[in-house]
Amino acid sequence: ESFVHCGKRVSRDEDGTVRVNQHDYLMSIEPIYVSKERRATPDAPATPKERAALRSGAGQLAWLVRGSRPDLGFRLAIVQQG
Repeated sequence: ESFVHCGKRVSRDEDGTVRVNQHDYLMSIEPIYVSKERRATPDAPATPKERAALRSGAGQLAWLVRGSRPDLGFRLAIVQQG
């Protein structure tokens, strides 16, 4: 038996073990598109639209880190500082 709650799939094995994963949530996160021209100027200041997209993406990753992937916490911190 299993169900999804707040992006987390909760299931119980026959032996009673409860498992939680966020695979479906992870797969639903859309990558942030950066054009070839923009990648050519990485030192240019981010535009308001780029900052909004990065904050949104970092927030989605933070939900994943807090819910089931603490191993990604350091990488997320680096992204959030950028």
